Amino acid sequence: MLPIAEAVAQRLAREEELQVEIVAPSLLAPMPKGTLIRHLLPRRRVVIVEESHEEYGIAAEIAACLAERRFAGELLRIGTPRCRSPRHAAWSGRSSQTRRRSSSESSIYSEKR
Repeated sequence: MLPIAEAVAQRLAREEELQVEIVAPSLLAPMPKGTLIRHLLPRRRVVIVEESHEEYGIAAEIAACLAERRFAGELLRIGTPRCRSPRHAAWSGRSSQTRRRSSSESSIYSEKR
């Protein structure tokens, strides 16, 4: 993902004359969260790009830390699209194929209650 972000930054600098700064916290271990947040707070715009789902990941953590410190700029999180698990797909497919109970089945269920 870093090469893509670098290419986008170069294109924005060339075509839009925008100054873009790339911070890659994944290359730092342990991640200096306080330093990172202090570095991002004065920025007018922050775009967080994550290779995994944007929900519940590092992008969400960084966004939450910025919000807690009252970040006043624009914030955008970019990640892979949300997808449903195979288990969920199996259940949702099953719901469309449910059949109605026959009257004899209904009477058996009502007798057991």
